[in-house]
Amino acid sequence: MANILVAWEFGGGLGHLTHLAPFITTLIERGHQVTLVTKGLGVLYRFEFPEELKVLPVPYALTSEDKPKATACIASILMQYGYSNRYALEQMVKSWRSIFDLVKPDLLICDYAPTALIAANKMDCKKVIIGSGFAELKPGLPCRILTPWVDGIESIAVRHEGKVVQTVNKILDPERKTIKYLGDLFSSDFLLMTTLPELDHYQRDRSTTYYIESVKNNLFTAKANWAENGKPKVFAYLKAHAKNTGIMIRVLAESGFDVICCCNGLAKLNIPSDIHSKIQLLDYPVDLSELLKTADIVVNHASKELVAESLSKGKPQLVLPAQLEQVENTRLIEKLNIGLNVPPQSSPQDILITLRRLLDEPKYRLAAEAIAERNATKATMHSYMDGVRAIENLLK
Repeated sequence: MANILVAWEFGGGLGHLTHLAPFITTLIERGHQVTLVTKGLGVLYRFEFPEELKVLPVPYALTSEDKPKATACIASILMQYGYSNRYALEQMVKSWRSIFDLVKPDLLICDYAPTALIAANKMDCKKVIIGSGFAELKPGLPCRILTPWVDGIESIAVRHEGKVVQTVNKILDPERKTIKYLGDLFSSDFLLMTTLPELDHYQRDRSTTYYIESVKNNLFTAKANWAENGKPKVFAYLKAHAKNTGIMIRVLAESGFDVICCCNGLAKLNIPSDIHSKIQLLDYPVDLSELLKTADIVVNHASKELVAESLSKGKPQLVLPAQLEQVENTRLIEKLNIGLNVPPQSSPQDILITLRRLLDEPKYRLAAEAIAERNATKATMHSYMDGVRAIENLLK
C-alpha cells in the first residue's frame, strides 16, 4: 500500500478539513498510510479520524512586512506570508522538504498548499490538488481579479503576481521549468473539486478533473428538527464575529418563519432570551443532510462549501459575506440568480424585505432547482469514492 501525504497550508475554518476528512479516512481504511500536515491542529478533535492517521504541524508561514495595500488576486494574499521575500520563502520550502524526507510520500494531496507544491518540484511522486475553487488556480492563466471594483486593480494584480512569480522562480530547481504565472504552480496529475461546475471560476479538463458530490463527513454533529408550524422553513448558518449576524438573528426571530439557526460563537452576541423562544438558536454544528432537503431558504456567509451543498439541493440563498472569498462567491450567486446579498449597511427592514423577496419571487428557487437537476447525474458529478479510486489509479 502507498504512503500518502496530505497538505493543508493556507485558509481558515472547518471547510478544508471537512472535505479532506472522507478521503483521509477512506484511504486509511483501504490500507494506505496517511500523514496529514495541517494548520488546523486546534480543530482536529472535531473529526473522528482513524487512530492510524499521522499528524504534523504545517511549517509556519511568516507574516510578511510587505503586506499589500490592496488584495488584487491570490498573489496578493501570498505576499502576506513570505512570498515576496526570497529568504523567508526559502525557509518554508526547506521545512516542507524536510517533511518530505521524513515521510517519503508516494503521492501528495494538496489543499491550498502552494509552498508544498514548490517544495515538491524535485520529487517524482504523483500530485493531486483538492479544493473548492478559490485557490485552485488554472495553469497557463494569470491570477483572476478578486476585487474588480477597485480602481486600477488590474495593473496592481499584474504587479503582485509578477513579484510572487519572480520570488518563486528564484527558488525552483534551475533544471526544472520555471513558471510564467502563479497558476503554473498548480499543475497536478489530478484535480478534485469539492464544488459544482457552476461555482468553479475556470473551465477544467474533465479527463483529469472530478467535481465531487457533497458527502456526509465524520464531523461531530447533532440532529435538529423543524418546529413544523406551517411557516416557511429557513436554515441559517452564521458566525458571531461577522457583521450583521446579530441583526440577521433578530430579523429571523421577528419573521415568524420556522427557523433553525446555527451560530458559531453565539455566546459573544448576548442574544436576549425572548429571541431564543421564537427560533431554534444553536451554538453547535448540526446534521445538514435532512435540513437542506426540506428548507425553503438557506442563510449563510457564502462559504463555498455550504453554498455548493445548498445549491445541490436546489435551495435559494440569502448571503452575508464576511471576507473576500465569500464576496467573490456572492458575485457568483447573484450572476447565477440563485440568491440575494445582504449589504453590510442593511437595516433590519432591508434584510426582512430581501428575505421575503427570496421567498416570494420563484425565479431564485427555479434557477437553483435547475442547477441541482443538471448536476444530479454522474456525468457531471462524481462521488468521493470515485475520487478515492482516481487517487489509487495514480499509484498503479
